[in-house]
Amino acid sequence: MQDLIIILNALYELTEVEEINFAKGLVLSYEDGNDLGLLKNGAELAFSENNATSDFLVSDRFQKRGDLENTYLQIFLDFLCDNESQVTLSIPEFRTLMNQVAPTEDQKTWSFKDLSHSLAKISSASDRFYLLRESILGINKDKSKALSDLVKFANFSKNSEALEELRKALMHLPNIKDFLNYFLKFLNLKTDRPVFHDLRKALSDIDISILVPALSHGQIQSKKWLLEEWSKIQDEPIDMSYVLGGWLGILPLMHFEKSYNLSKKFRNFDIDPKAIQFSERICKHLVQDDWKYKGVVMDLYEMNYELTEYETAKADGSMEKFVERADVIINTSCEHLDDFELWLSKIPFGTRLILQSNNFFAEPTHVNCVGSLQAFKEQAHLSDLQFSGTLDLNHYQRFMLIGIR
Repeated sequence: MQDLIIILNALYELTEVEEINFAKGLVLSYEDGNDLGLLKNGAELAFSENNATSDFLVSDRFQKRGDLENTYLQIFLDFLCDNESQVTLSIPEFRTLMNQVAPTEDQKTWSFKDLSHSLAKISSASDRFYLLRESILGINKDKSKALSDLVKFANFSKNSEALEELRKALMHLPNIKDFLNYFLKFLNLKTDRPVFHDLRKALSDIDISILVPALSHGQIQSKKWLLEEWSKIQDEPIDMSYVLGGWLGILPLMHFEKSYNLSKKFRNFDIDPKAIQFSERICKHLVQDDWKYKGVVMDLYEMNYELTEYETAKADGSMEKFVERADVIINTSCEHLDDFELWLSKIPFGTRLILQSNNFFAEPTHVNCVGSLQAFKEQAHLSDLQFSGTLDLNHYQRFMLIGIR
């Protein structure tokens, strides 16, 4: 389940779609066995379409009684009470429910029995509340089904195709791949953003473990930092950026999904054909949009940076030749270069470079780590240094330079 949390965190950083944070709350509650979290998040979903909002704080009436150790059922019903003006007027049966289960002055707790009994009285007249009853009664038996029932409850009167996909996703916990299949379809339907469609198709026939390392906290934060600092230096969008050793193409994807306007097009050059193939699948909407993104299998030591030539297959099977030059060259994998000086010598003078390295010496593939930001500056010896900085991550530091070769 930790892999799923990593993926959800990265998806939110890439797109800033709030529904992803909601799903993460459900998954974390599910993983921790936190029934309170499940029911609270389920309540939020169930009433979000009615514009009900709550921070789920225990209301004054509970605090005055000193009963702060409320069961999740109490807090759930308290949430409904606090939103009475926004919710119950549109759901007539709800007032009947609350009148039947509201505690008296000498009653400090609600029980499942109290709630299920009251719900049973009105469930025959309201299939909607039958689903709510089934969800609450099932929360301790089958969490994924209980969550599914909550989604049905939220969806009952709206016939939402998107919520139906979310329901299916929750039913498949803890299977990560099946969850993502339905959850990404939910996000695509909910937001109409093609990135979720492309991700879903790309993940349908690969091992999820391929994606997880590229979406780690360190990888995502490093790219987010790069885009933020780059945007402070550059005012107008350039025509072309090269990303060297760009792996799965997450940096260009983040650039476009977060609506940066730094470069009109990106090329990702990597020696790994599987990584390039996967990158073109998750960025398919960018590939199809006038080649805003293109992945190319090429060794960065063998590239001609003055004019880069390569061919690519088009959808109809024909080949198209590209002859391009970068306005900015990005290399966030300097720690992997066994001959950094040789690579740097191939870059034309006057080219803007964005470079990252780190001091994570424990990783065997990091053959060119630097011990400090100053050491990185000396290694790169840029003629015009426009930015230098350090990003502290969990177990290491990442260093970044922006400047002119």
